[in-house]
This record gives sequence, C-alpha cells and structure tokens, in this order.
Amino acid sequence: MQSYFSTPFSLVGVTPEGGSSGTFPSIMGISRANGMLLFNQRLEAVQALQCGLVGKIFPKDDFDRLSVEMIEEFEKLPRHSLLASKSLIRNNAWKQKMRGIFETEVEAIRRMFGSEATQKMIEERFDKKKQ
Repeated sequence: MQSYFSTPFSLVGVTPEGGSSGTFPSIMGISRANGMLLFNQRLEAVQALQCGLVGKIFPKDDFDRLSVEMIEEFEKLPRHSLLASKSLIRNNAWKQKMRGIFETEVEAIRRMFGSEATQKMIEERFDKKKQ
C-alpha cells in the first residue's frame, strides 16, 4: 500500500483543524489545499514531496533502515544551533499567526459539532464502519 495524506473533514461535516486551513494553502497552494480540505482528495506521498508538505520519502521496504540512518545523522548535529535556528524559523510572529488560525478553527469546529447535520453525518459514518 502506498502512503498518502487524507483530510476527510467534509465527509463527516466538520471543518479543517490542526492549523491545516492556514498551513496547507501556504505550503501547497490554494488549489491543492482546497482539493484536500474541501473535497477529500488524497495526496499521494510523491505529490506531498513535490508540493513541499514533506521533505523526504522512503521506499516502504527501506523505511525502517533509512529513517534510523537519518535520525542518527540528525543526532550528530549541534543541538544548540538547531534550537536557535528553529526559534528563528518558528518565531513569535509565526506562533501568533498559528495561534489565530487554531482559535478560528476551534470556533468553527464547535459550531459544526453543535449542528444536527454534523452529528447525523458522524453517527452514520461510524455506523457504516461497525457493519
């Protein structure tokens, strides 16, 4: 089985969460983000690499070995430098922006879960999985 990303929010009548309404468009462009977040289109691993959602993919048979090798290489890097660089990349402005996105998403999800239509869709979806 090939790896893929799926965001089935609209299948169960809810809205994007986890910051995806902000990060997906900025990473992969509005069209692809809309396809995933609104229309449940899957994103295959190669597509995720091409659009920048992931930085690397490994063949299934080599995944364990290659991921361990990569982690071992990362462990050799100077921790203080990595942390300083990460704080520059994920600075306060970025954190504030993401906090705003999360808060907006949480409010939208609360409204969705308060909706009878959403509750019915979720019940029907889980009932189908039980059968």
